[in-house]
Amino acid sequence: MTAAQCKSALQQNLTESIHQALNLKQILEDERTALELQDTTALDDAAISKRHSVGKLDDLDRNRRKIAVECGVVESAESPSELISWCDQQDEIATLWSQFMGIAETCRNLNAENGAIIRVRQGQVNNALQILRDGTTDVNTYGPTGRNGGELKTRSLAEA
Repeated sequence: MTAAQCKSALQQNLTESIHQALNLKQILEDERTALELQDTTALDDAAISKRHSVGKLDDLDRNRRKIAVECGVVESAESPSELISWCDQQDEIATLWSQFMGIAETCRNLNAENGAIIRVRQGQVNNALQILRDGTTDVNTYGPTGRNGGELKTRSLAEA
């Protein structure tokens, strides 16, 4: 593959990757809204869409690596800098790569925030279930004597 062919293939790949990353960003924003509204149907839809979008991004990444091999350039997982410098003297590919990485970082942050919301909600549910089981909120808390809550008393939910 010539440098011009490589550049063209990378431009197409990165343009598609940017489009897909923007799609994932929107899905993550929709997921956040669904979390705030506690809309389980929208959360299910977002999870399915997110899985599909990430799958497409994985496919595009594999294709980018294949392009690198076809161009005879070995690249690292984090940065295709050697490949870019070989085929793109005008930094057009570098600009696309930078744009893609910026969107990917935004997606990573949105996903982390959504995950934190889910973990907090799960903790709230677990505490509520613990109260129903034995009337305590958390066995990891300390009582008036400074000792922890002691052994966990387990009862079925029907006994509570």
